[in-house]
Amino acid sequence: RRPPTADRRPPTADRRPLSIFASVELLITTEVVKTHEANRCMRCVGWIAVGLALVVSQARGSPAPKRQLPGYREPRRLLGPRGGSSSAQGSYVVGVDHGTESVRAAVFDHEGRMIASASSAYVTSFPEPGYAEQNPEDWWSCMCTAVQGALATAAEAGVSASMIKAMSVDTTSCTVVALDAGGNPLRPCLLWMDARSAEQTTEILEKGAGDPALAVNCDGEGPLSAEWMVPKSLWLKQHEPDIFDAAATIAEAQDYINFKLTGRMVCSTCSVATRWHWDAAAALEHDAKGLPPGPGDGRPRSLLARIGLESLLDKWPSTVVAMGEPIGEGLTAEAAEAMGLPVGLPVAQGGADAFVGMLGLGVVQPGQLGLITGSSHLHLCLSKNSANAPGVWGAYKCAPLPDLNMAEGGQSSTGSTLRWLRGLLGGDRAPSYAELDAEAAKIAPGAEGLMAVETFQGSRTPITDPLARGAMLGLTMRHSRAHVWRAFLEATCLGTRAAIEAMVSAGHSAKEITVCGGACQSDTWLQLHADVTGLPVVSNMPDALALSECIFNGYPSHCTNITPAFTLPPPCTCHNSTKNLPSPPTPLLFLDTNQIIGECPDGPLLGCACLAASAAGMFESPAAASTAFFRRARRIEPDPEAVRAYDQVFAAYQTCVTLTREISHTLAGVAGS
Repeated sequence: RRPPTADRRPPTADRRPLSIFASVELLITTEVVKTHEANRCMRCVGWIAVGLALVVSQARGSPAPKRQLPGYREPRRLLGPRGGSSSAQGSYVVGVDHGTESVRAAVFDHEGRMIASASSAYVTSFPEPGYAEQNPEDWWSCMCTAVQGALATAAEAGVSASMIKAMSVDTTSCTVVALDAGGNPLRPCLLWMDARSAEQTTEILEKGAGDPALAVNCDGEGPLSAEWMVPKSLWLKQHEPDIFDAAATIAEAQDYINFKLTGRMVCSTCSVATRWHWDAAAALEHDAKGLPPGPGDGRPRSLLARIGLESLLDKWPSTVVAMGEPIGEGLTAEAAEAMGLPVGLPVAQGGADAFVGMLGLGVVQPGQLGLITGSSHLHLCLSKNSANAPGVWGAYKCAPLPDLNMAEGGQSSTGSTLRWLRGLLGGDRAPSYAELDAEAAKIAPGAEGLMAVETFQGSRTPITDPLARGAMLGLTMRHSRAHVWRAFLEATCLGTRAAIEAMVSAGHSAKEITVCGGACQSDTWLQLHADVTGLPVVSNMPDALALSECIFNGYPSHCTNITPAFTLPPPCTCHNSTKNLPSPPTPLLFLDTNQIIGECPDGPLLGCACLAASAAGMFESPAAASTAFFRRARRIEPDPEAVRAYDQVFAAYQTCVTLTREISHTLAGVAGS
C-alpha cells in the first residue's frame, strides 16, 4: 500500500532514470494511497491501471501507448503462457472477415493477440424490395486494401510480411455468385439477406417432401430459408435462365474469394453442410477415396432431381475442403502481389462468419453452446449426435469442423426488441441501458407477475412462425418501467431456454453457454441468461467495472461496434475525504482490452486466425488453436434460488406463447401482414 519509490525498484543492468511515465505512475499511486487506502474505489482502480500500463510499456522499451493503436504492443501477461509449438514464436497469421458492409483484415501473433487491423467498406444495392446485391469484384479490391493496411500497421511494430505464415478468410452466409469459366462474376451476387427466392422455398418443400436432404430443416417440417443455396439457384434458373446456363460455377462468396487467392475453385465443408443441403461427412469420405461423382457422394441428388435442378450439380465446385485445411498451393503470384504477402503462403479453408466465429469463442467441444447476440440471438450447439428433430435446424454434419456436428436455433428479435422498448420509454430522452438494468436488477424473478413475449419479428425456433408477434400480459397499476424492462430481459432469456431445450430433446446437450455480442455489455442480462437457462455463462469480454469502465468508458479503438453500457460511479468520498481525483484527460483513453488482458472481442477474425495457425503448423488442429487463443474473461454461475423461480416462470412463458399464437395470426390478418 505504500507508494513505490525509485530506490525500491529492482536493480537492473541497464537501469534507466525515471521517465515521465514512471513519474506519472508514482504520482497517481501516491495520491490514491493517501486518500483511498483499503477501499475498492473503481475510479482509483482506473487510475492505477492507467499508471501501471504506462510503466509496463516504458519498462519494456515500447513507445508510449496512443489512442489510435499504431501497431503491436507486448501485452501484460495476466493469464500465463498458452499452448502451441515453441517454433511458432515469431510467427504471425492473417485473418480476414468479410462482413455485410465491409471487410476487415487483422494480423495475429502466435498467442492469438491482435497486432494490427484495417478495414475497407463496399457498397450494397437494393434494386427491388427484398433484393440485396453486391459486386463480387469489390470484395477482392477491398480485401487487398484491408490486408495491405493491416500489414503496413504491423510493419511499424517490426512485423514484416515474411513473418506471416498463413491466412484464412470468412464470408457472409449464404451469399451466392454466378461465375463464368474464368471465375469472373456474371452478375452481382445474391447477398445472404436477399429474400427474392421465398416462393422457391415453398416449391422445394412441397416437391421435396420426405427427401432426406431436407431433414436439417426441422426434420423436414421446414421452414427452408430463402437465404440458402438451393432456393437462390432455383430462382436464377427460373428468372435469369441465360445467366444460369452461362454460369460455369455457382458457389458462395467464400469460394470466389479463395479462387482469387489460390486459383482453385473449392467449397467448404461447413458451408455445404449448413446451407447447401449436403451430407458433408459423406462428401469428405467419398472424395477422399477418389471415387467418381454419383450416389453416395453426399450431394443432394434426389432433392435436385425432384425440383428440376439437376444441372446445379455440375456447376457446384467439385472439390470440398474442410475448414482449416490448406487450399491448393497457397497464394498465387498475382494474389501475393496484390496484397503484399509471400507467394505460396498457405490459405486455410474458412466458412461462414458466424460458424468461423465459433472457434473465436472457444466453442469447439461437444456440449458447448455458442450464443451470438445482437439484434437477434443465434444459438449454435456442438454435439456428437447428428440427429434431426422438429424445432431444431441441423444437426449439420462436419460443422463447423469435420469431427463435429452442430445444431442451430434462433430468435428473430432480442436486442432489437430492447432497443425499441428503450426508445418507447423515453423518446429523445431515453434512459441509458445502465439505468434500466439497475432498476430491473432490483425486481424479483418473474417481474412480479408481468410476462412478455419477445417474438416481435416472428419466431425461428423451436416454433417456426413468421406471423408470431410480441405480447405483454399481467399488467397491473403496480408495475413500473423497471418491471417492464425486466420482463423483456427475461423474455429474451426464456426464448433462449426454449431453443436450448428443443436441442436437448433432439439428443444434443449443452453444458455451458459462451456469449459474444451485445449481451456482454450488460451484467444483468448475462446473469439472467444463466439464471433462466440454469447453465453457466462464459464471456470473453471482461466485466466493465472490473476494468474500471474500460478506463472511464474509453472503449478500444478497434471495437467500433461496442457502445458503453454502464456509467462511471460518482467520485468516491471514502475516508470522508472531500478531495476527489479528477477524471483523466482524453489522451489517456488509449487502453485496449486486447492488450490489457489478452482478449479479442471479434470472434470471426479470431476464428480465422485459429484456422490459419493450424494450417501453418503452429497448432495440431483448429480446435487446439481455438483452445489456446480464446481466453475466458469471466464465468457467470446461475443462482440456484433464481433457477428454481424461473422454472415456474418458464412454464408460464410457454403457455403464453401457445395462447397468443392464434391471436397473433388473427391480428396479422387484420394488419394485412
